[in-house]
Amino acid sequence: MAETEIASWLARVSGSLKTISKSSLAQSVQVSLENLNKSGWVRNWQYAANGKVYENSTSILPIKTLGYYKEYDIYQPTSAATRGLERFVKGADGEIYYTNNHFGDVINGEPIFYKVQ
Repeated sequence: MAETEIASWLARVSGSLKTISKSSLAQSVQVSLENLNKSGWVRNWQYAANGKVYENSTSILPIKTLGYYKEYDIYQPTSAATRGLERFVKGADGEIYYTNNHFGDVINGEPIFYKVQ
């Protein structure tokens, strides 16, 4: 990776991962997280990311082997086009991340991912 590419990547991901308490998440997001925990992180929603491998291609989350992270939709989609931007990403060691924009864009200065504590 060229020096300018590295600088560009660092500027983009700087501050992109912060922590958040469960109680600070929106109520609907808290409910979704509670439901996932109760189900053992199993969902059978049509059109949803129900444990699909999250590739971490932007390397914003700590770098792990492919397959370490799985993604889960927060809201039940009614079609493939209505999945929304919000996701949980769960690591194989149990860590949970929340994003309101899984495409990796910073919106209104918010970090791309929050580690849920």
